[in-house]
Amino acid sequence: MAASPEAPDLARIADALARHRVEYLFVGGIAARAHRARRLTYDVDCLPASSPDNLDRLATAMSELHARLRVEGLSDAEATALPVQLSGATLARMRISTWRTDAGDLDTSSPRSPIAMVGSSPTRSWRRGRRSSISTGSSCVSL
Repeated sequence: MAASPEAPDLARIADALARHRVEYLFVGGIAARAHRARRLTYDVDCLPASSPDNLDRLATAMSELHARLRVEGLSDAEATALPVQLSGATLARMRISTWRTDAGDLDTSSPRSPIAMVGSSPTRSWRRGRRSSISTGSSCVSL
């Protein structure tokens, strides 16, 4: 793994997700920066809608960006050699997954993950078993 990560190319990641019609929210440091917070971040945290079709589209977009697992303690080459199939089914099984792409580091969280944060307020968190819709600009994601 690189000792000093570079800032992700957010436009390139967002373009790939849009091309594949992925429903998602950016959360974490990238979302905070969109609200003008001065927070340094070296990855993009993505909360995708959990439908199987959407996760398949996300996997396709991530494949287009040459996504491979990012594993602490392993070099990029070692992590790439792991026998992991990037698919919607794989993403559905992972509560939190960390990936390295050609556009920068991309982390995904399941909407069912207890740490997944949604909405415009950093204090509003998703609660297990409760469905909600979150409006994000021109799109709406149902969790």
